[in-house]
Amino acid sequence: MQPAATYARARMEAIANTLPPNARLLVQVGAGDGALARHYHSIYPTTSFVVVESDPAAARRALRFADRVIQVALDQADASLFRHLQWADGWLFDLTLADLQQPAQVLAAIRAVIQYDACLLVCVPDPGDELAALNQLFAEAGFRLSNSFEFSPGVGAAPDHYLIKAMPAG
Repeated sequence: MQPAATYARARMEAIANTLPPNARLLVQVGAGDGALARHYHSIYPTTSFVVVESDPAAARRALRFADRVIQVALDQADASLFRHLQWADGWLFDLTLADLQQPAQVLAAIRAVIQYDACLLVCVPDPGDELAALNQLFAEAGFRLSNSFEFSPGVGAAPDHYLIKAMPAG
């Protein structure tokens, strides 16, 4: 097993390296701890990093590392929010997709505005038998899976997270 800090850093770097390079705009759903935003900004300082967060306290914390914070429950956002973020090169759901009450609705709203060369990155805890259901969720929302990665906390350990990269289909 790797030390927790080493594993967390390796996981963060894998996510950052899967995001589009030198993005104009990245949208992170859920504030997180800011490590990913700081890491990505250290490589690509001109990228605008937007956090969409429903929790007021987490939204305030995100002001420390995000260029903009939009405090809204994404499930309840109307189409104008998604149009406002239509130029995002990537949308990141780092352990936050399962928090949505209507993930299919949110993914469909993103798909309605996302550019053809942008991506959706979703990190989920080990989905086990639910991986096929996730694939179907993306397909029904109009995305095709580009690739997926497994994260393991150490050599010989079972994967505990999956990173799924999806692109607009068709």
